[in-house]
Amino acid sequence: MVLFSQIACLLVIVALGLFVFKKYPIKLQLREMVLASLFVVLALVVSYFSIMIPLFGFPSLKLSLSQIPLMCLGMLLGPSYAFIAGVIYDLLGLVINPTSFPFLGFTLNNILVCVIPALWYQHKHSKKNILTISMMVGIISTIVFTIYLWTYTDSVAFIDKYMELTVQMKMGITIAFIIFMILTMVVLGLWISKKQDEEMLQWMFCLLMIEVFIHLCLTPLWLEIMYGIPYMVNFFMRIIKTVVVIPLFSILGLPIVKLSKRLYKGV
Repeated sequence: MVLFSQIACLLVIVALGLFVFKKYPIKLQLREMVLASLFVVLALVVSYFSIMIPLFGFPSLKLSLSQIPLMCLGMLLGPSYAFIAGVIYDLLGLVINPTSFPFLGFTLNNILVCVIPALWYQHKHSKKNILTISMMVGIISTIVFTIYLWTYTDSVAFIDKYMELTVQMKMGITIAFIIFMILTMVVLGLWISKKQDEEMLQWMFCLLMIEVFIHLCLTPLWLEIMYGIPYMVNFFMRIIKTVVVIPLFSILGLPIVKLSKRLYKGV
């Protein structure tokens, strides 16, 4: 399973790289190279100050601000620099803090954290487009979650105990998740329709895509493949983290985005 996942992630990384460099050819300039290096170094430094969030009585989730400089890098320098920076950040992270073996799923995560904002900021998106994409993300997430729950999940591990999931329990979990997604989409739609700060709107939507697609969907899958941590347990805990991270990173990240833009234009 691990080998298959490594090969699949490698193919995705190669395909993404080919798309990025063909669609957005890189122009090697000293200013961009220096800025990219500074953002990567800043992300590595910030990652040292990561904290573990205790949930259910034990440290469960890591909270790190390192993705903010990586997102700023992609936003300012474009997809090609973002792809390279994501790879370099991942390699340097393995050198500085080596794990048992490199897993390309997390490499893909680091690349996407840089590339998603880079691709998004290549074009200006209206409120209608943002709301439509948000709804599509919500619908796809609900479908994937439901398929995984009913097809691959027969029990849930909680610390050192396993609990069998009955049909009634699965039905309850499915209904609860659908209600959660509907409420999320309603709140998001109301907020988008009233929001006047376009910069905040674009930044928050990038955060939403990264949190939902990478940290909520992909990371639990990689942890299950590597360490056997049940997907569903990790998924539900990360919902709590997502609710906290999006407003927190919006407040902390937006001033950095605006400052980075001013400095970049002034260099």
